[in-house]
Amino acid sequence: RATIHAFELIPSTAAQLRQNTRQFPNIVVHPVALGAATGKACVQLQPQSYGNSLKFTVDSDAGGPGQSEVEITTADVFARATGISHIDALKIDAQACDLEVLQGAAGLLREQRVTFVYTEVGFDDEDSVQTQYFNPFHAFLREHGFRLCGFYEQYNPRIELEFCNALYFHPGALARRRPN
Repeated sequence: RATIHAFELIPSTAAQLRQNTRQFPNIVVHPVALGAATGKACVQLQPQSYGNSLKFTVDSDAGGPGQSEVEITTADVFARATGISHIDALKIDAQACDLEVLQGAAGLLREQRVTFVYTEVGFDDEDSVQTQYFNPFHAFLREHGFRLCGFYEQYNPRIELEFCNALYFHPGALARRRPN
């Protein structure tokens, strides 16, 4: 049975997620954000919890209601600390911080210890708040040997594709994971 590690940057949302998944012992919720580097940040809370993101950081000296201090770690640091040797599927939805999550997983990616990456990408280079712009994300994964499998859950309210989920795989990591 696979273990699912879920990361939620806002502690109260992490507690709610932990409560909602308590019947699944293989889901472990971590009240921490994944990013490009370890540290702390003060996040301005959004009206809906799914909108909370490291994109909305504020001066921590400001304090006040509607803000939450969050811990940040990297996937590389987390994997090392917990003894995770391989990630079959890295699913990211970090509200336009997806590339930063991958940058924090650069060691895992370089060492071919991640087989699949599934994340939301956008096609509007002027929207830096809701989705990760596709081109730099795609280039980063290609530089690390990943190949694009396809686009899923496409959202195009007009004629053009606005955003979707993209699935990538690493051929070398996949070959090592397949049984003979």
